[in-house]
Amino acid sequence: MNIKKIALIGFMGSGKTLFGKELAKFLNYPFIDLDDYIEKKYKMKIFQIFEKYGENYFRNLERQEFFLIKRKYKKLVLSLGGGFPCYKNNMNLLKKEFFTTFLYVPFEKSYQYIKNDLNRPLVKKGKNFLETLYKKRLPIYLKAHMILKADIPVKDLIKKFKKYLEKHRSSLS
Repeated sequence: MNIKKIALIGFMGSGKTLFGKELAKFLNYPFIDLDDYIEKKYKMKIFQIFEKYGENYFRNLERQEFFLIKRKYKKLVLSLGGGFPCYKNNMNLLKKEFFTTFLYVPFEKSYQYIKNDLNRPLVKKGKNFLETLYKKRLPIYLKAHMILKADIPVKDLIKKFKKYLEKHRSSLS
């Protein structure tokens, strides 16, 4: 298993960006949050892209940018939006070239974190919609190479990841 490219997946509010930044520092890898990358490149917030062009347009744009990024980097920690692995066959693509890590957080904890964040376009659809979406996406997330229970401090997540790497040292070379 190649652990030179790591993709962090999970539902909104699972801590992918926070963990990703720390993991990238620990590994001395570049870090990219795909949503932030898209916002900077297109000079629009994700919710604006959703509102102006629709979700399908965004999902295609997200996939296009993913392909550009994955070709550009030999080593990378990539934080993906919650829907990315669930669109088309993205999870299968991810697993071929990235070490996929699912940051698992129970729905209620995730919801508490995101419920007031109106920059997340799907939050506006309400708690029931989000919970249904969470349940729909969970089986896809569970296909990841590694599952980390992420409702613990980031430093403890790094320790868990480090233990995994020590067991699979040859994967980094």
